[in-house]
Amino acid sequence: MKKFSHSRGTNGAENSWLSAGYEKLKAKYDEAREELLSVYQQREQMRSSELKSHQRAQEFEKENSNLNERLKRMKDEIEAQRDVISNLNAVIDERDMSISSLQYELRALSLQYTVTEQKRQELQRERDELVERILTVKQQQADMQNEILSTISKAHHEKIAKQIQDASEDAHPGGVLALGHSTCNRYHATGGADHIVKVWDISGHNVASFSEHTGTVTAVDFSPSSETLVSCSNDKSVLIWSLKTKRSLFRCTGHTDKVYAVRYIGQSKLVSASQDRTLKSWNAVRGVSDRTYMLQSTCYDLAPIDGSRFLSCHFNKYICEWDTRQNSTKPVRQLKTEHTEPVSAVVVSPERNRALTSSKDGSLQLVDLSSMSLLKAFSSSTRTTSACRPSFSLDGYHFAIGRPSGEVEIWNIESGTIVSTLSSGCHGGQVTVVSWGRSQLVSAGKDGKLIVWEDDSLSD
Repeated sequence: MKKFSHSRGTNGAENSWLSAGYEKLKAKYDEAREELLSVYQQREQMRSSELKSHQRAQEFEKENSNLNERLKRMKDEIEAQRDVISNLNAVIDERDMSISSLQYELRALSLQYTVTEQKRQELQRERDELVERILTVKQQQADMQNEILSTISKAHHEKIAKQIQDASEDAHPGGVLALGHSTCNRYHATGGADHIVKVWDISGHNVASFSEHTGTVTAVDFSPSSETLVSCSNDKSVLIWSLKTKRSLFRCTGHTDKVYAVRYIGQSKLVSASQDRTLKSWNAVRGVSDRTYMLQSTCYDLAPIDGSRFLSCHFNKYICEWDTRQNSTKPVRQLKTEHTEPVSAVVVSPERNRALTSSKDGSLQLVDLSSMSLLKAFSSSTRTTSACRPSFSLDGYHFAIGRPSGEVEIWNIESGTIVSTLSSGCHGGQVTVVSWGRSQLVSAGKDGKLIVWEDDSLSD
């Protein structure tokens, strides 16, 4: 009994020791397990960190490769720029050499210019002295010539007056109302109150007479070829004449009242104006009217601009531009003049860029045809019931106009002044029309006389 009891006490102690050892071992195992888990975690973290580091290393390597490529390209560009800079430096060196050469040439030219300028000044002084001497001599010669010309002009005017007095019976009894020069400058034609159209040569001889009108002849005009002549009359007709056969070609009828004006606008076309307030365009080859323009105001005169355009002047103080190429029967342009009386006459300059109008108020007005505007007015205190038709000189710098006193005035257009007055007692009454040819100015008046003024009597 005592032995048994001793054995059970020993086993209990052993079990208690074993249990304590087990707990220690378990605690160490748990601790070792935790350490192992921690090691595994650290290893995973290191692997993850290593993977990230590897990835970053790859990125850095790629970026480094790109940078190396960019660096290489930049090096290539730098080399190319160095070549360009080298070429530019070579060009600059060449330009520098050229500039140096030009500077040497400029210095040489400057010296040469200085010498030349000194010579020029010396020559200028000598020239001025010579000019002064020449002017003195010329003035002396001019004074002598003026005295001689004054004597010759006086004798010439007296001769002309005598010739006209002798030839007055060959003009138009009752007065001359129409006058015109041929384009060939060989003839001038007249028409008057005696119902007759006459053609004169440059020496003043009557070479043809046409007497088919039954009323006062109001206008005449030569064709551009100078082969035909047209006239109009108070008898309401327009007649076309052949200068070769000295007979009428056509009697153009259609106006219902007296015809004031007729003009050629080209070789084959005519235009006429009548008291019936119409303009008519005529086929000069067939003698028939091809168009009628109705007017608001009576037209007193016509002036051709070119082969299709012409001007008309009117009772209402307007001038109008017409174009026969257009289908319209209305004027292309019109301008109200500053005349205080109806516009009785209009003429176009030789350059076809200006027109001159005259009126019963005694004034004339210059019109710019490009802008259809007034350029200048030429005033006169002379008033008349029938204004004269003026005429441009062939150079376009002067115009002539007749006055009721029987004088013919020559005006300078630029200065707006009268440069010469022709009288010599030739006209015994109002000058009604003038026409300026290449070498002669012809004037005609109510006294029926036709006067031819030569160049020396027209000189300023």
